[in-house]
Amino acid sequence: MSSVHLDVKVTTGESGVVTIDIDQRAGPKSTNEKRNTDYQWRDHYDLLFGNVKGRTRLIKWDEVDDEELRKAWGQGEGDMHGWKKFPEDQELLHSHVESTDSDWIADQVWGFDEIDGEKRHVRITVIRKGDAHTSGKLVYDFVGS
Repeated sequence: MSSVHLDVKVTTGESGVVTIDIDQRAGPKSTNEKRNTDYQWRDHYDLLFGNVKGRTRLIKWDEVDDEELRKAWGQGEGDMHGWKKFPEDQELLHSHVESTDSDWIADQVWGFDEIDGEKRHVRITVIRKGDAHTSGKLVYDFVGS
C-alpha cells in the first residue's frame, strides 16, 4: 500500500470557467487530470481507468440529485461519524465520467469537510455498471498554501 499525493492548481479564466489541474502520485506512478467547470465533454486517458470521457461543473449540495451520492456522503443519515453537513453556500465539484473502453459510469462530488476538527478534502464516488452500483469515500489530508 502507498499513500496518494495530489498537487492541485486552481485557476479561473476570463470567461469564469474554473480549471483544476491535478498531478496525482501514488508510489512511482503519476498521472495528470484537468477539470474544467464548463460541463463540456472531454476525452482523457488515465493510467488506471483507461480511456474515458467526462464533464465537470460546480454545484451546491441541494443540486446533487443523485440519491446514491447523497447516501455515500452520509448526509441526513443520523450519526455522521464526526462529519459535518455542508454549508448551503459551499460550492462542490460534480464530475460525471464514462468509460469509452468498458460500460461503467462514475459520478463524483468533491468538497471540503471538517472531520474531528480538521479540514479535509473529500471525494465521494458512485460507480455504476449495468444495474449494479457501488460507492466509496476518499478523505485526503489538506495542506493549503
